[in-house]
Amino acid sequence: MVLTLSETLSGTYNCACLAKQNCKSPNKITVFDTQSIGQTSIGYVYETVEMIKQGKTVKEIIAYLEKLRKNSAITFIPETLENLKKNGRIGNIKAAVASILKIKPIILFKEGVLSDKKSIGMNKAILDMMKQVPNKVKHLFVIKAGKPDYFESFKEKVFEFFKGIKINEGTVSPVVGAHVGPSIGLAWVAE
Repeated sequence: MVLTLSETLSGTYNCACLAKQNCKSPNKITVFDTQSIGQTSIGYVYETVEMIKQGKTVKEIIAYLEKLRKNSAITFIPETLENLKKNGRIGNIKAAVASILKIKPIILFKEGVLSDKKSIGMNKAILDMMKQVPNKVKHLFVIKAGKPDYFESFKEKVFEFFKGIKINEGTVSPVVGAHVGPSIGLAWVAE
């Protein structure tokens, strides 16, 4: 079984499908598009390993991962809008207005689709981001890109807000970090 990054962000899924077709026994390989990146994909790996230990079939595992995929996501709050401005995600005027008004975008990547929500101020944005996590979370990751100033206080807020839930800490890849710049975030896999 092969779990790949989202097809909407990477050619990994298509490459894996091509490689499967060129194998001697392609019917023995299953390629699954996680429709996500980073720690959310790691959560899928944890679930897959657990199900293999339980003796579940590939068909059962894929059906369960498809169910999880509907409620799983990764989200970021950039410390500044500089990287988003530099890579053309937002214009100069929009970035200037957002900076003056202290508007913080909450960038969400779920089921292969990138969307955003806006909050006023970092504290409100953090609360809004934490409220996006579903109740039946199986794996929760507090994450950062680069070296954001807010990370330690953010991590404390997350651990306080989600008492009783095991939380892993992680750093996203440099590729993601280059797009959003220094950022704080959450990633989760949920039923």
